[in-house]
Order: sequence, then C-alpha cells, then structure tokens
Amino acid sequence: MTRAFSSDILPRMAFLVAILFLLSPALGAGTLSVKRGVEREAAHEQDSEAADVYYLTRMGDRFLGFMAKHQEAVNSFGASEQDRLRSAIISAASAHDKEILEATARVNEENRLEAQNAFGEMRNFVTTLKQAVGAVGSASRCQDLTCGSHAYCTLDQKLGARCLCKEGYQGNGFICKTPTQFTVHSLMQFQTGQARPQVADIHVSTLQGDTIVAVYRDIANAHKGYALLGHASVDSMRWHAPVLFSNSSKAYSPLVVELQEGTGRSGGIAIAYRSADRGGDGILLGGHIDPATGKITLGAPRAFARHQAQAMAMLPLADSRVAVIFAEHIIDEKDAQLRGGAAMYGAALLAQVHSNGQPPEVINKDRFASGPVARLSATVLSPSLFAIAYRNGGGEPDAKQAEASCIAGQVLHNHIHFNGPAVLLEPEQTNIWSRSIARIGENMLSYTYHSGNERLTKQAILSADPKTHHLKIVHGPEVLARGFTPVVGSVALVPTKEELLQQKTGPFSLSLTQHRQQQSVRLLTYVGHDGAKPAQARLCGISSSGMPSGCQDMAWAGRDLTSVASTPISDGRFVFIFTDARGTPYYEFIGLSDPLI
Repeated sequence: MTRAFSSDILPRMAFLVAILFLLSPALGAGTLSVKRGVEREAAHEQDSEAADVYYLTRMGDRFLGFMAKHQEAVNSFGASEQDRLRSAIISAASAHDKEILEATARVNEENRLEAQNAFGEMRNFVTTLKQAVGAVGSASRCQDLTCGSHAYCTLDQKLGARCLCKEGYQGNGFICKTPTQFTVHSLMQFQTGQARPQVADIHVSTLQGDTIVAVYRDIANAHKGYALLGHASVDSMRWHAPVLFSNSSKAYSPLVVELQEGTGRSGGIAIAYRSADRGGDGILLGGHIDPATGKITLGAPRAFARHQAQAMAMLPLADSRVAVIFAEHIIDEKDAQLRGGAAMYGAALLAQVHSNGQPPEVINKDRFASGPVARLSATVLSPSLFAIAYRNGGGEPDAKQAEASCIAGQVLHNHIHFNGPAVLLEPEQTNIWSRSIARIGENMLSYTYHSGNERLTKQAILSADPKTHHLKIVHGPEVLARGFTPVVGSVALVPTKEELLQQKTGPFSLSLTQHRQQQSVRLLTYVGHDGAKPAQARLCGISSSGMPSGCQDMAWAGRDLTSVASTPISDGRFVFIFTDARGTPYYEFIGLSDPLI
C-alpha cells in the first residue's frame, strides 16, 4: 500500500521557515572567521552613536524574500505529493487502500491551505511591522496589513495599501487616539454670492448603525423646522437634502429621537417642538425614515401643550413611546389667561408615537416639580428609569434654592412615577443657567452646569439607588472652567459587556493596565465661551464608583457656540453638530474609545 503523507508537515514547514530565518545569523556564526568577528565588533562600535533606523525594514524585506522562496518550495512539495497520491488512488489494489489514500489526499490539501494561511500571517506581520515603523509602500493590498483599533485600510495608486485612523482619531493607523484638537467641517455647502445658511436650535439622534438624523430651525426661512439625514463613513459624512417637517409653522428648539419599536421594525422617529419662541404650542409628531433611500415620511402632528416658551427634552421609551419633559401652565378657563406661581409646574408627558402617519396619542401627564421650570436636560439611566435636570424658581425667600435640581422618574405601565425628592446641587446659589446631564453607567449620571453669579462651570456625579430610585451626589461639584459660558454639554461612551468582548486591539497586544483603562467609561464635557475665545473640552475616564480619572484638556475648534448636539454611531465615535452666532452649522467626529487615555 502507498505510504500516507504526514497530516501536519506543511504547516510545520511554514513556521519552520520563520524560525530558520530568525536563527540564520546564529546558525551561520560557526562559519565566520575570528577576523570577521573582530571587524563586526569594530563596525558596531563606530555605529553605536547613530542607530540604523532602516535595519528593521531591511530585515523585513529579507524575510519576505526568504519566505517567498520557501513558500514556493512548500507549494511545489505539496503539489507533487498530491500528484503522487492521485496516482496511488488510481492504482490502489483494494477499496480499503483507496479509501485511506483519499482521506490522506484530503488531509494533505487541508494542510496545504493551512500552510498558505501561515505564510499569509507571516507576510501580514512583516508588512504591518514595516509600515508601523514608517515604511511607505510596503504593502500592495489590504490583506497584508492589520490596522490598529479605530483605523481602516485604504488603497492608494502611488503608495499602495495604507492604514489610516478614522476621522475623529489621530495617529499612524496602528495606534489611534482621541485627538487633542478637533477638525470641523461645514454642514451645508453654498456657492460664493449665495446667502449663508442660518441654522439654530440643532438636535441630532442616531438611527440604525451609522445613520443619523438632525433637526433644526432655519432662521433664514421663516424659522421653519427641517430634518436632515446623514450617513457616517470612516472619513466623512454624506448628507441628504433637508426635509421640511413643520409645514407653515415655526419650529423652535426641535427635538428628534428614534422610536424603540421592537423586533422587526425600525426607522420610526418622533419630533417635538414649539410653534413660537414665546406663547407657542408644544407639537409632537411621528415619522418614518428609510435609511437606504433617505426618504422621510412624516405623520400628522398633535398639540399637547399651550403657551410654551422654554426648550423641552424628549427621551425614547419601549414600545414606541416617548417621554416629553416640558414646562406646563394652568390656564384660567374664564379669560384664557396664564396664571403664574403655583399654577406653573414641570410636566412629563407619556405619549404613544406612530410611524405610519397617525397622530401621537397622549397617555398621561405627570408632575415632577411645582413652580416654574426651565433649562431642561434629561437622560435614560436604565430601561425603566431616567433623570431630569432642571432650574426650579419661584420658591419661598428663605427656602433652599432649587436652580440646580435633578430628579429620577420611573416608567410604569401608563404613567411616570416620581417617588423620590429632587437633589439640590447648589442650595445657596441663584442664577444657575445652562446645564447638561449624561448617563455614565448603570444608574449613574454626570451633571454639568454653569453658575452665573460665580461665573463658574461645575460638574457633579450622581447615582440612583436601584430600589428607591433616590438620587445622591457621589462626587463634586468640582469647578471645570472659569468665566461666562453660555453653552455646556456632555456625552459619555459606556461600553456594554458585549462591546468589551468584541473590542479590537489592533496588531499589538495591550498590557493589563491598558485593558483595564480600555474598559472604563469615557466622559467628554465641552464648554462654550463668548467672543473670540474658543470652546474647551475635557475627556475623563470614570470609575465604577463615579470618580473621574486621567482627565485631559482639549482645544475645541468652535467659537461663539449657540447650540451643540451630538449622537454616537456604531463604532464608538460621536458626531457633533454645532452652530455659531452667525447661524453657520458645522460638524465633526470625535472618537472617545481610547485605550491609552
């Protein structure tokens, strides 16, 4: 019977090639004369002050040439062995011998393919290493490169395959970090001589994956509201044409969220706005977006409140429901006049929103604060819990100040329950203006706000008790910036367990410390200034106990910010859209998932 070919000889030979190449200087040392050894030592001493920066690339090229020669030998050996087995199968004397030979041929082919994979891995390693140390044009195809985390491979006609950091990160394509200075792009293009776009009150939300939708008020077009669909790529955004959503009505401080429609359905959105700057109606409508075509279909609007003069907040809930947070008024039915003081309160509207064209259904309205409220911000803490930050005025003269308040609301079947007292971050201060809250973990949030009297911007970390849902301060408030700041905001990257398991570390392994840092929450806080002073930002890691660490300051490119909005996309980057005092809109990417923070 014909001898069967060993089942693992080809992969072993492939790796033996690498070992022999690495050991070749040592194997050849025995043939060197003493004189050449002395000459080598002398040359080494002469070059000790000037390191050979090209040594690694030269050795890589030698290795690739050496590997290619041995790969050809392995391929020839595998092919000849396969031919030998075919001949043996044809001339096999018995069915049993033929069966054994056929099995051997299959194993031989599998091992040939494994050897090819091994050579491919070695080629990938060398070309990646060469390019990582600066060798240009070292790879002709992307299959021969392993780019770093937050990077991608692109083919250049002159330079070949290259690794580049995604927009929103900076680095060499193998180590990509959150930038300390951001790159901004114009959101809307216009020709010389055309009127500049004038955009205000911008807000943005993520749809599916890398598709986002923004809503804004067009100052130059009678303050009407428009929706703008965008698709994010590794290096840019592709925008569709704006779509009017407010008909002939004005649309102040519009908001948009994606509906949580359940399994098998997607593309539903909810939009809320007020129809006038002061004294307008609160309007809510649903719609549907086809991310593939960019078509936006809008439903019938419904008014849910009157005499609105404050910006609202809106959160998506399960089963295509939303919570709209707004300042409510009790109307005197006799003369239809507003009543102040105790007749004003903070309200949370629970509504069912449809994406098929039907108007929304109001389910219930619940109060979360008595008296006038303003400067609203809200964030989801868990599937059934969210938090509201607000300014509450009109209290008793000797009472504690509630201008930096925060309360948690629990979503029950058909209403929202506020069973805990509000936390007062600045009980002695008045004139607490702009604010922003962001979820930084399970039942944990950051609260950033500006104290007008002190001209200080501060930040605190709060947590909610899982059982009582009562909020408490676990860190701060600490001062982030000095001077007047009309705009503050914060976003956080909170990786899930599944995302942590899927995180790509790139071609180089991370240390244990870097792995731990990679798993922490990232909190980005931005602070806008008046005039020529540029906005500033701070990026921190947040521990499980709520303590900021490893904070670093960043230079924001925007100046004279009037509105800023952001939303995450699928790869951990955020898309920021902002407008300046002239109403010019811009966008930028910021990557927060930085293992080296």
